[in-house]
Amino acid sequence: MSTRPGILRFALLAVLTAPGLALFGQDDTAYRAWQEKEQEKFQQFKDKNDRDFYEFLKHEWRGVQLLKGDLRDPIPDPPTLPVYTPPKDQPKPAPAPSPTVTVVPFKEAAPVPVPPPAAAPLPESASIEFYGADLSVSLPASLRIPLKGNPDKESISEYFAAMAAAPYDRVLKSAGEIRAARRLNDWGYTLLLASMGEKLHGPNTNEKVLFTWFMLLKSGFETKVGFSGESVVLLLRVDGRLFAVPFFSFDKGGRYYAVSLEPKSPVEITQLYAYEGDFPGATTPMRFRVPELPLLSNTTATKTLHFTYGRTDYSVPVTYSRDAVRFFEYYPQTEFEVYFDGSISPGAASSLYNAFAPMLKGKSEVEAVNILLRFSQTAFGYKVDKEIFGREKPMFPDEVLYYNDSNCKDRAILFAYLVRTLTRLDVVGLDFPGHISTAVRFTNEIPGDRVQVHGQRYTICDPTFINADAGMCMPQFKGVSPTIIPLRRPSPS
Repeated sequence: MSTRPGILRFALLAVLTAPGLALFGQDDTAYRAWQEKEQEKFQQFKDKNDRDFYEFLKHEWRGVQLLKGDLRDPIPDPPTLPVYTPPKDQPKPAPAPSPTVTVVPFKEAAPVPVPPPAAAPLPESASIEFYGADLSVSLPASLRIPLKGNPDKESISEYFAAMAAAPYDRVLKSAGEIRAARRLNDWGYTLLLASMGEKLHGPNTNEKVLFTWFMLLKSGFETKVGFSGESVVLLLRVDGRLFAVPFFSFDKGGRYYAVSLEPKSPVEITQLYAYEGDFPGATTPMRFRVPELPLLSNTTATKTLHFTYGRTDYSVPVTYSRDAVRFFEYYPQTEFEVYFDGSISPGAASSLYNAFAPMLKGKSEVEAVNILLRFSQTAFGYKVDKEIFGREKPMFPDEVLYYNDSNCKDRAILFAYLVRTLTRLDVVGLDFPGHISTAVRFTNEIPGDRVQVHGQRYTICDPTFINADAGMCMPQFKGVSPTIIPLRRPSPS
């Protein structure tokens, strides 16, 4: 936070000791009552940072313009997909020399039981439903603090002061324990706090947003709130970028995204008032990466997918996590690396390995990749996101298995996962205008379309170009240089 709060504290203390303040005219009784109330409030603060921030919030707000959220790609996905048909009069080329693929041994993850309810009742506990999981949380009724009047700098600063004097620390402890036990990432933790705020105040309330903001500040996250008309909006600094989410930047730079805590109701305002200073110690940006899936109700489901390669029909029984499907349904759009590096449920990982390991055993690298390509190309129906969800939405692997339809980015994400976990081959994502594909680095060079990544040759493998093998780029993207999407997680060694 800037040095302004110190100046403001001095000014406020001067107000508290000025007997002839014109604001109160000649009514000394009213003035003394106000003075005593303000002095009592200062004594209630648990630490100096809270007191300074309270003073800061009473003054330092400015109007800002929200910019429309970025489009990930202004070029829409194609409504239908091309199908590769080899020329009838052209003999099929001989397969390129390729070593036998090494199927990576599958390491079965130890089952992680869903955390049981608390052994002993928590102090002032409450039950909340969180993506299918019934949770017991510490939630004192004294935290049910109302916002007095419409949101403005006065009412928000008073809300902060009241929360700072309340027993929020036990709520932080309870939320932190649930976060660790349930393996929640930063956004999952934010949603947990929002669920606790909703239990206190109900859905679609400004108090729910303010509760989440306060608890995130106390958890060390760089977050703010803004107000516009009758609404309070949560503002997040993010590690990376979000798409289709409004944002603004202060003069010093850095985006703040106006996120919605109501999944089906995105933020639609265009102007608001916000403050530029930071709460001391709240410097961590929100991360949307998913290093592991949350442990929620442990609900799974199964289905069987079908595809044909060569003259052989294959059936692939798969298991997927319904928890993951629910959790990711309204996950904010973020960078493609997050999806390519995202986790998959143990059941999905195990079922995919059990289905494909026998298929790939003894095959060459190229043939193994072609089998995985044909599965990704033909085992799912094709629809653009607006037909499936009514909005743009990349899918994580469990979602691709759950939904009957998917498109290029979803299939590229699943295909990359399969190649990296079943073989020892490296993969990158390819971001073409209006299209997402992948490329694989084979041990030996093979003919076909390729890209160079750090001096290494990666062969284009398109999981959406129906019946196309490794080395075949969609005709409309031949000669187009894609943006490389690096994958952070190393391929198994």
